[in-house]
Amino acid sequence: MVILHASPVGWRSVDWSLVVCACVALVLFLPIFDEALIGSRAQFEAARERDASTGIAWGLRALQEAPLAALALAFAAWGWRERRRVDVRAPWRIRIAALQFATGVWVCWLALHLDLHPALTWTSSLVIGAAGAVAWLLVSIVIELRFRAIWPQKLAALVDLFECRARAPGVAEAVLRGTSIGLVLLATEFLLILSASGRSSVRLDPLNHIVIVSQFFLSNAMPALHVAIIAVYQALLVTLAIALAIPLLVARVRPTSLALVAGVIVLPLLIQNPAVAMGAVQPYGWKLLFLLVHSALLLLTFLWFDLLTVAVAVFTYGFWWGNHAILLAAPPDTTVTTWPAYGLWAAGVLAFGVIGFRQQRHVQ
Repeated sequence: MVILHASPVGWRSVDWSLVVCACVALVLFLPIFDEALIGSRAQFEAARERDASTGIAWGLRALQEAPLAALALAFAAWGWRERRRVDVRAPWRIRIAALQFATGVWVCWLALHLDLHPALTWTSSLVIGAAGAVAWLLVSIVIELRFRAIWPQKLAALVDLFECRARAPGVAEAVLRGTSIGLVLLATEFLLILSASGRSSVRLDPLNHIVIVSQFFLSNAMPALHVAIIAVYQALLVTLAIALAIPLLVARVRPTSLALVAGVIVLPLLIQNPAVAMGAVQPYGWKLLFLLVHSALLLLTFLWFDLLTVAVAVFTYGFWWGNHAILLAAPPDTTVTTWPAYGLWAAGVLAFGVIGFRQQRHVQ
């Protein structure tokens, strides 16, 4: 079996260069996003009736969720069979399952509460959230076994964080790297939108830019809180897709380079969930093309670093995307929670930065 190890790169050689790239991305992506969104708003309004007649998300909403759901179901059955080989009650596993349950329930409630009776909405949300949590418990068994055999170091930081060991080696570095990479991903998305906006067939997806922004965020009293919850949900989905698909491909496909190319091709099919803000364009072929670029960047992030870095990168992407969309689309009186949310995010990143700096000084 081929075992891939993270490259022996140091804090100074990579992390600070990523921070510089992230700062540049932060300066660049805001005007790009404004131009892409506001410049296309008239095109959106003209396309809304046409999109409504064909179904939101091109009539593929259920199909978009099917590949990852099918893969997770197969791995859940595998996990049930292998459950005696690991500690099923490990705190990190239970805490991620609880997070999966909470975010799953909330996202389902946001999606359903305007269309269904409140009792039916809560019942459906609780059932779907519980199913997701149980599925994670079983799937995480397979993830742990596969990573223990191939990439034990790539799961360590994620486990340490959810074991409440934020000061453990590698956790602060993963958070800072993931934050930087998430901002770079965001800038990449908007550069792609800007480069494709001249084509008459390409437009921003009304599901993400109109329906989700209005129904999930602006219809609630604390939109920034819902942005954070959906960002966590996106991070769990994308991290799960990578944790399931890549080790399986590396173990089954030869040579390893072909397995990684297959991973870049497969990942867009797994992360195209409507709740994921990446690749939020139409028509569907362009969406997959955008997701292909993001998949390549996320796969490189995973190979160079670890799962926690990937999760933080996707969370950062979703958090900034959602909050900036609120600032653009909402009346001023409804954006009161957005700036404090940015402040809390910055305080959290700064806290991990202090931890990482102290660890680096201690090593020196």
